[in-house]
Amino acid sequence: MIYFFLLSLPIFGTPSHPKLFPVTQERTPLQSPNPPSVTVYGYHAYWTGNALDIDLSPLTHIAVFNVDLNADGTLSDTHNWTNVAQDLVPKAHNIGVKVHLCLTSFSDSINNVVLPSATKRATLVQELSDLINDYGADGVNIDIEGMDAAQRENLNLLVDELSPHVDEIFLATPAIDWSDAYDYEYLAEHSDGLFIMGYGYHWKGGDPGPVDPLYGGSPWFAYSLEWTVDDYRDKGVPDDKIILGLPLYGRQWPTASSTIPGTATGDGVAFVMGEALSYGSQMGSDYDSVTHTPYVLENDKQLWYPDVDSVRSRISWAVEEQLQGIGFWALDYELGADGFWDMVQEETVLVPPTEPSSEPTNEPTNEPSGETSNSKPIADAGIDMVTEIDTITLDGSGSTDPDGDSLSYEWTQLHGPSAQINTATNTQTQVVLSQEGTYRFSLLVSDDAQEAQDAITVIYETNAKTGCATQNRSSWFSLLSLLLIGRRRNKTHSS
Repeated sequence: MIYFFLLSLPIFGTPSHPKLFPVTQERTPLQSPNPPSVTVYGYHAYWTGNALDIDLSPLTHIAVFNVDLNADGTLSDTHNWTNVAQDLVPKAHNIGVKVHLCLTSFSDSINNVVLPSATKRATLVQELSDLINDYGADGVNIDIEGMDAAQRENLNLLVDELSPHVDEIFLATPAIDWSDAYDYEYLAEHSDGLFIMGYGYHWKGGDPGPVDPLYGGSPWFAYSLEWTVDDYRDKGVPDDKIILGLPLYGRQWPTASSTIPGTATGDGVAFVMGEALSYGSQMGSDYDSVTHTPYVLENDKQLWYPDVDSVRSRISWAVEEQLQGIGFWALDYELGADGFWDMVQEETVLVPPTEPSSEPTNEPTNEPSGETSNSKPIADAGIDMVTEIDTITLDGSGSTDPDGDSLSYEWTQLHGPSAQINTATNTQTQVVLSQEGTYRFSLLVSDDAQEAQDAITVIYETNAKTGCATQNRSSWFSLLSLLLIGRRRNKTHSS
């Protein structure tokens, strides 16, 4: 079997696996744990301690991080694997947990010489498969980040060439693939699972905000875990091939003020989950209801982080969406979060429905309950567009309600230069754009019982220049039109 683990890049940034040291705390083993009903995948980083000390029972897979790829196709840092694999593999197999070796490459210069070379790929396949099979392990996790689009087909070739030699393959790609470097549909078709490592939506070098927003919406961008999952669906990945990866860390940024969204005055610093929980308890925390994220707000800094309840909301959402499962970067970062693994068990060990009793009952069976269910509406903000004129029409007439209830509408701006929305509560409304740029608008529809939200991107670019500049801008404009109009929008949070 082949699995692909899709590890996100920080948005607008470089590959990042925060190297953090967990809170010192005794591990409390679960009492009589049951095996998960969905995939529960955990990365163990060598710097956090001994993998043999981890209670593996809440997991289905553990990935040992990492061995590194060299420019000739050979591997380095193999001691991170050989020091632990001999004892970890039988321990894990004894309780039905699978063990993977994680290969990493964050260097364009290495990716661009190994992936195009059949000879170097063959060297990599041989060394990697030998390390896995010599210890009786179950597969590999390939974490090649920041890959150029020119290597798209070569990565597919690597997967095809490695597949006959190991039982399972995982692969790391970004939560948002800005350059279309990863062939999601091909990887899904040739694998047993795509793991989206959903972190970095607000990253070290950017402004403060949720590291892994569950939903998007004002005052935030639309990009979120939900957006990413919908993006994979749009690109042909079925739900039973999607695994939602979650960070067990937060980040604190120095800021110019206590406003939200804030402006960073320096790089953000990562906090392991346990450390962030302790800080939030001391300083007092608040909760962002849009993204389902706790935060600590101070005059000159902001900390955004996960707690047990926020992680529960993400796991619960993934299970409700019938995704293949969930996973974490990184194991032991949760130390200090009391009840964390009990919560994971509650959300991932699904109790089958009980068989109906054959015993007679005196309870009435045909009495109406007196309650009627209400289906949530479906919001449709229209198709993303590129325009050369400053006045556009937003059209939400594609929104529907499964119960036939009447809907109310509310348009708001999420992002971009200033824009004037003429009548925000109409199904269709005109918008005047103030200047060239990328705009993002949200449509909220409600049937008075439930709400749904969708968003639309508008790129305003005039074609006013002459000569060679006109030709280049026109070509860019046409390309954007094809990319945006050819893409189905995401459907955002329904509450």
